[in-house]
Amino acid sequence: MVMRDSLKVVLHKDFSKNLKREIGRRATVLEVDGPMEFAPGLWSTGVLGTAIKEHALVMSSGSRGLVMTGCAHPGLRPIVSRAKEIASPAWLVGGFHDAPVSDIPGGCEKIVPCHCTSRKEEIGSAYCQAVEFGVVGRSLTFL
Repeated sequence: MVMRDSLKVVLHKDFSKNLKREIGRRATVLEVDGPMEFAPGLWSTGVLGTAIKEHALVMSSGSRGLVMTGCAHPGLRPIVSRAKEIASPAWLVGGFHDAPVSDIPGGCEKIVPCHCTSRKEEIGSAYCQAVEFGVVGRSLTFL
């Protein structure tokens, strides 16, 4: 059985109070507002968006970063902009919602569009060598 103190869940401050309370019964809840490093090399972008608020994960390795989005409702451009404050995005992984190809930063070594990315074909055509489509169970190594 996992002890409550050994499990940490990072949630943005505007997450549902009821869900935060329920998660708090089983784990330590870390609430973030702005960018925050919550473990060595692991950052939250902090809250982004207005109508649908989200945060993204940034894994930093030196100056290189991996940006992992949820659904990117706040827009890929603001997520990447915030991530650049932490590390230069070398990898971009996650749902990109309806982001145009032009919102993907130049210089990405790997682009992994996942669920809710509406322009997968365009992204695949524009960045063919760098794209690996996300599927359940796929393992990626970033270092």
